[in-house]
Amino acid sequence: MGKNDNITSLRNLSAARKVRHEQFSKSLNNIRTELKPDNLMDRISKSTKERAAVMGDKIGDKARSNPAAILAIGGAVLTAALYQPVKSAIKRLGDDGDSEADYDDIDWSA
Repeated sequence: MGKNDNITSLRNLSAARKVRHEQFSKSLNNIRTELKPDNLMDRISKSTKERAAVMGDKIGDKARSNPAAILAIGGAVLTAALYQPVKSAIKRLGDDGDSEADYDDIDWSA
């Protein structure tokens, strides 16, 4: 191997090292960009929305295949949602001064 071959080989190695260094720098910059908090939150948000959409589609398919279950669940949710307001309304109606003691003199047997 001659002196010129050695110089060419060193130049090739230097060029290859420079290319690898540039690739590494680009990769490192990409990683830094991806790991920024705003970018991470965007990725998490997008992923969550996609998963929620898929889950919503699955729930919709299940609902269409079993409407009785949806009616039962809806009834339970409605009951839970209305329980406290109805309880409060009944209590307010009972607190208007009318009590069972006011009706003691009424003959209920007739």
